[in-house]
Amino acid sequence: MKRDLPAATAGKRQADEDTEPATTRPRLEPNVAGAGGDRGDDLQEESPTRRRRATDFEVTALMVKAAGGEDITKQVVDMDNSDHDKEMDTEHFMKEVVKDFWAKASDEQAAKDKELKSLWDHGVYEEGDRQQAKKDGYRIINTRWVITPRDGVTKARFVAKDFANFKSVNDVDFYASTPSLMAFRFGLVRAALLKHGLTVADFATAFLNAPLPEDARLAVEPPQEAGLPRDRVWLLRKSLYGLRGAPKHWQDHLANVLENKGFQRLRTDAAVYYYDGAGVPDNSLLLVIHVDDVVATGSRKVREEFFTDIQKEFNMKHITHIDEVGDCVKVLGRMVRKTAGGFAVETAPGYVEDMIKELGLETAKVTATPGVDDKIKEDRELDSYEHRLYRSIVGKALWLAADRVDLMFAAKRLSQKVSAPMLSDMVAAKRVVRYLKASPVAALLFEPGRVQTSW
Repeated sequence: MKRDLPAATAGKRQADEDTEPATTRPRLEPNVAGAGGDRGDDLQEESPTRRRRATDFEVTALMVKAAGGEDITKQVVDMDNSDHDKEMDTEHFMKEVVKDFWAKASDEQAAKDKELKSLWDHGVYEEGDRQQAKKDGYRIINTRWVITPRDGVTKARFVAKDFANFKSVNDVDFYASTPSLMAFRFGLVRAALLKHGLTVADFATAFLNAPLPEDARLAVEPPQEAGLPRDRVWLLRKSLYGLRGAPKHWQDHLANVLENKGFQRLRTDAAVYYYDGAGVPDNSLLLVIHVDDVVATGSRKVREEFFTDIQKEFNMKHITHIDEVGDCVKVLGRMVRKTAGGFAVETAPGYVEDMIKELGLETAKVTATPGVDDKIKEDRELDSYEHRLYRSIVGKALWLAADRVDLMFAAKRLSQKVSAPMLSDMVAAKRVVRYLKASPVAALLFEPGRVQTSW
């Protein structure tokens, strides 16, 4: 029998205005009678209104702290002992001190509710008895929430902490491939030759679609918001983010779905699928899949038919078609733009600017070449902070070099020193960034008969 969706609950405290013990409130200071510091004869008298207000302040502070927020008790005491010529009620206090906290808490709770509903809709789990699960050989895994603000929207993901006990990196059962950059470029060249367009889309909550293998006995600790007693656990029926095998389970499940629809999986690149369209090029379709991102190249009609059909199996989002000259979309961190003869792949806006800010080179002069043998008089090893900064810059330079042949040699030289860089290596890294400052945007053109760079 199907049970109702468990409702998320949030703890609340209710202050009793008349019976709150005085010992739970910060003590109110007595009157001070002037510059000499002599005490007055009488303590400051508390009115019922002031007492209720102080109690409300303290309960609010405790609620904020209990919910994981900043300890604002001192602010409460300071405000309670401040000049009350202007009436300061609880509503004003909430607006001034905890407005941002409650807004954030409300957004997080809404995001958690959405995630819990998604888990339920996908049939990820069944409730079970903890002791019985242990007897049946289930491995119970701890869990946590991951809260991420993104583009002004709070995202919540309920994840398993399966990597907490991960000790070996040699277990091939967890391997899931990602497409090579060459496969992505091949798709663009093929589309340009056939005068096709491309479509980019995301599989929503991809891992939650993948069923677990029959022999997998995994259970997780349910979130507090599920409202379950301690003796209950979630017995997993489908994959969950954070499981070691989740990427492989998803890739195998997607492969089965696509192969049942007539796609062939490339042996040379397991993340690329091809539908030959009965030998007619305009009816063919090439898919390059990077985890939950899919890039499809083919005629507009075939692409639209594919995404209409695949949405019967999975929820898709951000479906974007690139067919007209000037159309642009972000793909795997790069900007793909339709040109008259094919496609141009450019560096995503802001990437180079972030490197410049990271090294503090906003006002530095640009340079015409990415690297020379710069020598300094007193060389030294980088400290731990400089070393981390150097690794970060080198990693970003290597990523850019995959699309920019003008950076390949300089990025390779920098990467050779990443284990023990010297100050001279940092100077060389800064020179590369100053070169990028002069030419932050570069494009690879994929057009029939030529593949060339332009910057």
